[in-house]
Amino acid sequence: MCSNLIIGKEVKKIFDEVLDSRQALIISPWIDGEYAKFVFKMIKENRARVITSMDDNNDLYKLVMEYVQSNGIYVTRYATNEKYRAVGIMLILLGIIFMALTKINGLFVLIGLFVLIFGTAFIGFGRAQIKEVVPWLLNIRFSPSQGSDGFIHIKLYITDRNAYLGSANMTYSAWAKNFEAMVKIPKEDAIMLFDKAWSMARSIEDLQRQVKGQVEELMKVKNGD
Repeated sequence: MCSNLIIGKEVKKIFDEVLDSRQALIISPWIDGEYAKFVFKMIKENRARVITSMDDNNDLYKLVMEYVQSNGIYVTRYATNEKYRAVGIMLILLGIIFMALTKINGLFVLIGLFVLIFGTAFIGFGRAQIKEVVPWLLNIRFSPSQGSDGFIHIKLYITDRNAYLGSANMTYSAWAKNFEAMVKIPKEDAIMLFDKAWSMARSIEDLQRQVKGQVEELMKVKNGD
């Protein structure tokens, strides 16, 4: 038998290798049970990028949706415009220089203090609120549900050492009950395949926009527009 062929219960070793990897790429329409919990943790730790399905029977999808429903997909941070920052720093330095000239004229203290305060405030004026997707949510994308156009059906696992392509979803049944087969393939080919599938899959933002659009359409129909 070909040494690159992994079948039956040996498939479990592939899943173990994935979970032990520092960086993994995964395409599996269904990931269930403990595997879903481990992969979810890897995604949050930036140890894995995953393509999976939008299926209510997919435990990984349910974990992600539970997080999104509780926390949303965005985080807010504040950033200062670099031009405001540069001008503000220059004003602060100018204020310090004026204050250092106290011995020449006491009026310089007041001028320097005013410029110093204005420079600090100017930096604050340039602060803007930025809304970004929770960073780790960018590590997962979704194919449509089975039967829909664009459903990504392949199963691909890329670990630190190897790459495998075949029939096995990352589930307990894949190795404990089913007869599945995986083939070891060159990592370069596997990465190209993953990147192609990644470009076809939908991000969490795509899903939110889709749901928002569907809700708006329903509201139009309800209102008779």
